[in-house]
Parts: sequence; structure tokens; C-alpha cells
Amino acid sequence: MLLKSPPPDNVVPGVEMPARFRLRRLARSPAVWLGVVILAAQIPYLAGLFDPNPLLSFSGLGVHVARGALPGSFTIDPNSGFTSQALAHRAALDWLHGHVPWWNPFEGIGSPLAGEMQSAALSPFVLLLAFANGQFVLYLLFCLIAGYATFFLLDRLGLPGWACLVGGAVFGLNGTFAWMRFAPANPVCFLPLLLLGIEVARSRSRTGLRTHWWIISVAVGLSLLAGFPETAYLDGLLALIWAAVRLPGLGGPARRRFILALAAGAASGLALAAPLLVAVGDYLRSAFLGPNGSNLTKAQVPAHGIATLFFPYVFGPLWMDSAGHIGSLSGNVWGQAGGYLTAALVALAAIGTISRRHRALKVTLAVWSLLLVARSYGVRPVERLLAVVPGMSHVLTSRYMNPSLSMAMAVLAAFGVADLLERRVSRRAAAVAVALVALAAILAARDARAAATPLRAIHSAQTGAILWGFFSLALLAVVVLVGRPRRLASVVLVGLLPLEAAAMFVVPELSAPTGGRVDTGLVTFLTDHIGDQRFATLGPFEPNYGSYFGVASLNENDLPVPKAFARLIVRHLDPRTSPVLFTGTQVNRRGLTSAQAFSRGIHYYEALGVKYLLVDEDERAPAPRHVSLRGVYADSTAFVYQLPRPAPFFADRTRGCVVEPLGLDAARVDCIWPSVLIRNELEMPGWTARVDGRLVPIGATRLSQEVVALPPGRELVTFAYAPAHANLGWLVFALGLAAIAGSAVLPRRLTGSPGSPAPPNGAGGLD
Repeated sequence: MLLKSPPPDNVVPGVEMPARFRLRRLARSPAVWLGVVILAAQIPYLAGLFDPNPLLSFSGLGVHVARGALPGSFTIDPNSGFTSQALAHRAALDWLHGHVPWWNPFEGIGSPLAGEMQSAALSPFVLLLAFANGQFVLYLLFCLIAGYATFFLLDRLGLPGWACLVGGAVFGLNGTFAWMRFAPANPVCFLPLLLLGIEVARSRSRTGLRTHWWIISVAVGLSLLAGFPETAYLDGLLALIWAAVRLPGLGGPARRRFILALAAGAASGLALAAPLLVAVGDYLRSAFLGPNGSNLTKAQVPAHGIATLFFPYVFGPLWMDSAGHIGSLSGNVWGQAGGYLTAALVALAAIGTISRRHRALKVTLAVWSLLLVARSYGVRPVERLLAVVPGMSHVLTSRYMNPSLSMAMAVLAAFGVADLLERRVSRRAAAVAVALVALAAILAARDARAAATPLRAIHSAQTGAILWGFFSLALLAVVVLVGRPRRLASVVLVGLLPLEAAAMFVVPELSAPTGGRVDTGLVTFLTDHIGDQRFATLGPFEPNYGSYFGVASLNENDLPVPKAFARLIVRHLDPRTSPVLFTGTQVNRRGLTSAQAFSRGIHYYEALGVKYLLVDEDERAPAPRHVSLRGVYADSTAFVYQLPRPAPFFADRTRGCVVEPLGLDAARVDCIWPSVLIRNELEMPGWTARVDGRLVPIGATRLSQEVVALPPGRELVTFAYAPAHANLGWLVFALGLAAIAGSAVLPRRLTGSPGSPAPPNGAGGLD
């Protein structure tokens, strides 16, 4: 339960406490300090000293961008901009305009938006991305949810309040949030909420009280809607293991109630995500999955990367010495890793496994952590063992294990702090645990130093990271071995991990730009002149920021990609390049640059409605000799050429109709004989067409554009997209909401008498 300070001696019970005493009590509250620590770690952004907006750094529209205080990058992956910001912003605008974001007409020749998942288009939190600083606010909110959900989970397990503070700070400021502020981090904060729901259901099932399985429902539903299945999958595995470990010890009726609560929570959570699951299932039948469609069992972090589990910045700030290139010694780490631990955290987690309290749960968490680390660093027997788990071979564990690993370590470390505070563990056992972790850290530091010998730029940063790690270990060892004076030792014990978590969290923030502006002159030109046609880029104005601003870009940087468009890319647009990186800046496997590929296939670009080509300001247009490209715009971000014969968005094949476009989804046609209307949008399952209200079949051209047969006369042709069974998905969603609401009005006590005892190890705060 939470530690509670007694009232001051001069305060009479039942009489309102003076303001100074209320403030003093707040200052002694671990829950208040948790919020302070999480907010303090965001000060560089909250104070406006550094700018984390990916639009400035990754859109190609940033000018006069001032470097941060530290070298390197503030994020481990620029998809924080390309997908999580650009596509989520498009989804948010669709919602605000009253449209379900099923389809994105501004990417490629059209692409599913909700079914793509990384946009988190159906998550309620996506609305924050409608605002310029919405991504920062979103992840600040996620940090707070993660921290406080962990706090109350540990409180439910019976830990003292200051130990709950430690666990909440460690997980609220975990390495995934620090390094990966994009789709893989979206489900993270719902893992402790799910575990809290399991614990609430377990404790209440013992008394016959209503089990509150709605917490499980909300956590499962929001985790799936968050838009990254790999993270949600690994988190779900941990939750399943947690529930299985907590099942023993319950009597027969309580066990049945607990299992029913778990089943009801999981089922209603899946129901909340039904519209998304329908969209994803429909898209996957027509999607190119790239490397995610193959076996990822052997994908791993290089051996020297294990040092980041003790010293997060042992290779310097993110991408400091590799210029964003996977393949260098540090680049291989940044390209595979997805978070970090610290030496002190690992040591306290090791201490936390020693005492007898909740022994089965703690041992399970420790084994789970070891399995994840072994799988990520290529231990073959563990790879073969985990490959038996359905779906595990298709998860890039090394990249996406950190939330699950951090959760396990945060819980164990909180137990370690509590056991030391309450003297549940002997000094000798704790000292041995610290010594073993120190030995492992020494070996990891040695390998990292050897691997980084050629990387001269990171030597000082590496030395600082290693010294900090061993200093924190030494401080912990002193507290464990000496422990005097007791108050000072307790302060150090409670404050060490939260302060370290905040310090490690701040490091990437110091690499964010300190100034600059987004030049929207190019966007204004395109918006005013492009109409319903498209542009292609050979570098400027990165994909998918056309979606952000509502101008159609043929290029994309996404996963998955529609199979039909992937075929177009590799056959006609940029041969042999990766369809998931059709960015206009690749050198493909035939040795062609994207500029040369454009020159060879310019007629395909025109056929797909490309009106403008964007190149760097000092480059010439890569056009064939027989084609004349006319420069029409230039600024500090791009030079724009106009293609001579771009195909219109709507056109009739027989030239017997007058076509009047009415936006992207409708056209008025007046035909003198039967004709065929070509709509320059990707033909995919889910599209329907109506001619004056009558459903008509949709065909496809050889370039996968939509075609509809037209009768003679004046007709209104309309198009609409929705995944198959979308209405069923919404119905299931409504049933899930009704089930959760219904659970709130069930009798408070299902069995037993009003005097049944409360759970012995819970705080009762959520009862």
C-alpha cells in the first residue's frame, strides 16, 4: 500500500488542514513526485529550448535549422516524421472533417490509411496530431499514463509508495519513449494498464466483487488501436504470462471468476479494435509486406550492442558517428536496438528477485527478461525455443522488445528498492547481486570499447557513459553495504533510478534543433497549381509529407504498400528499388539512381498524373532528350519542373464524353456514346462506384487505375472506399462498448456477503 504520512501534531482530526500542511503533505507524496520527475525530463522541450517537431527536421522544408547542443539525432528513426506524424496528421484532419480515415489519396496513387496501422488512424489519441506540436504532447501524455499505471500496479502488489515511485519513473521514462517517438512506442503505456487490470480482476475475484474487467478491455483495445502490432504482440505475451503466474493461489470459484474476467476483458478489448482489425485484414490481402513478410528469427543486435543494456550512450548520442547509415559499427546498433536499460536498474532488478515475496512472479519476469535479451543478441537455442511461439518468428524482437523488457525490469527494481527499504533481503545477497551485474557490465564495456576503436568521435562520449554507469553502481553498492545514515541511504536508494531515468531521457532531447523554421512556399505553390494531379520528388519535400499538407505525392515511404503499386514501382518507376522506400533518393540494385530511373520511365509518371517534378535547387532535370521540362518554381527548398503531358485525374478512354471533375471522388460526365471512365486512383478491393446511384463494377488498367463503363447520356459518377465488412466492424465495436458499459451497472457484489474481506495485498484505490 502507499506510504502515508501521519497528520501533524497540531492538526485536530476532523478539522480542515491549513494550506501549508496540505502543501507539506503533497510534497511528501510519491505520486506527486512521480509527475515532477516525468515533467522534469521534458523540460528542454517544455521550455522551448529545443524543437522536437519532425516537420522541421525530416520534411525537407526546414530552413536555417540550428543544430542541437549535442551531435547526432533526437530520434532513432525518422519514421517519427514520415509515418507517425505525416500520416497521423492526415488521419486527424479526416476525422475533424467528418470522414473516417479509411483511404489516403495523397500517397502513391492512393493507399489505405487506417489499414496501414502506423498512422494509428482509429486511435482516439490521433486527434492530437492535428496540431503542430501534437506529437510532443502525445508522447508526454503517454509517459504520464505509463508512469502512473505502473505506480498503481506496484501499489496493487503491496509495495510502499516510494518503491512505486521508482518503478513508475523507470517505466514512464523508458528507453522506447526516449529513442522511438513513433508508432512502435504508441502501445507502450497500455502495458502497465493491462497488468493493472489483471491485478484488479484477480483481487476482486477473490471477494465476489464485480471484477472491473473494463480496465483490461480498455488496455487491450487502445493497445491494438495504437497502430503497431509487434509491440502489442510482445506486450500481450507478457500479460498472458503474468496472468498465468497469478492464477495459482486462487480457490476454485475465485479462479473461475478470474478466468472469466480475463476472457471478458480480452474479448471486449478486441471488440473495441474491431474496425481496425477489419481494415488491416482487408488490406493485408492486397499488401506488400517487405521484410515483415519473412522470417526475422536471425535479425539481431551485434554482440557489442549489449553494452546499451548497461550504458545507454556507450556509442554516443543517437547516430552520432554513423550519419544515419546502418552498416557502421554504431549504426548496426541504432538500426536494430529499440531502447536501453542502465547498470543500476539491472542491479536493483537482480536484488528484487531475491526475496520470497511474490517469488513466482519475480522469477518469471527475470526469466522473460533473459529470454528476450538472449533472443535479441543471437543465442541460437533461445531463438529456436521462441520460434515455437506462434508469430514470434515474424517479430523483430531486438527492435521491439524494450517495452516488455523495461516493464519487467521496472517491476523487479521496485521490488528491489522495497526489499532494501524494508530489510527483506540480506546485505550479503544484495552485494553479490550488485557484484555480478558489475562483472557483466565490465565485460560489456570491454567489448564496446574494442568495437568502437575506429570511431574516434565517440571516444569521449563513451568514456562518460561508462563512468556514469559504474558510478551509479558504486553508489548503489555503498548504500547496500553501509546503509548509514539510514535516512540518507533511503534517499539515495529511492532517488537514484528516477534521477538516472530522467537524465538518460534528456540526452536525445539535447540533439534536437534549437531553432529554424518550416518554409511552406513550395507547399503553397503546389496547393495553388497542382489541382487533382500529383508531384514526384528526387529529394526535396520528403514522402509522406504530401499527405500532411494535402497535396498528392507519387513517392512514398511506408510499410505495408499495396501490391499493385509495389509492382508499378519495380517494373516501371524505379526498377529494382525497394517498394517501401520509393523516396526518389535511392541507388537501386541495377546501379541506376532514382533520377536516371525517372528519365527512362517518364511516360509512366505522366500516365499516373504526375504534373511536377521536384529536384534540389542546384540540380538539372533528368529528362530524356525528346522531352522538354519547364521550370516553374524555385525556392530554398526545391526547384520545380512541369511535365508536358500529365494525365488528368478523370478521363474517358473513347473521347466521346465531356468530363467535369467534382473533387476526387465524383465526376459529372456527358457521353454521346458508351464509353469508359478512367479514374487515376489505385484499384483495390473496397472501392465501389455508382453511376447515378446504380452500383457498377470497377475494372483496372494495366497501371492499376480504376475504370468504369459509362452509358451514353449525362450521368453522375461517384466513388467510395471502405474495407470489406466495415459495418460489421462498427457493430462489433458498439457491442464491445455496450458490454463495458453494462459491466458498470452489474451488482457490486456477485457472490458472498457484504462483509467479505478485502484483498490482503491491494490498496483498494481502484475498487
